[in-house]
Amino acid sequence: MAFTADCGYCAAGAVPWGLRSIPAGTGKAQATGEGHRRSGSMLRVMKNRQLLMIGVIVLAMALAEGSASDWLPLLMVDGHGFNATSGSLIYAGFALAMTAGRFGGGMFQMRFGRVNVVRGSALLGATGLALIIFADNALNSCA
Repeated sequence: MAFTADCGYCAAGAVPWGLRSIPAGTGKAQATGEGHRRSGSMLRVMKNRQLLMIGVIVLAMALAEGSASDWLPLLMVDGHGFNATSGSLIYAGFALAMTAGRFGGGMFQMRFGRVNVVRGSALLGATGLALIIFADNALNSCA
């Protein structure tokens, strides 16, 4: 419990520093006439098919990443027969790949374009999910 309390004190100490970096007026209510314009703009957004598809892709990838964060080591150990160390290393490799993708994504986007990066990322993600779900063990997935 002491570790949790110490981390809470560290976070509480960072709050005043973070509050200074929030621009003035953030979160304050707009004029009363703004509500009607907002609902109309929301309807306009909902009609934009490209934006909705991007939202669906982001939701699917977030669910896949969250599931992997929660269950990947357990699946590797109990479902595919790896030892606990290997299961943890596989998860560490997954986390490293996600981190590299986040930091290197801008470079890929500039080089290959937004659409190609989204398509390639979705294809790689689907391939990785299929390998994890359908391969019996590490040797079958490499063959």
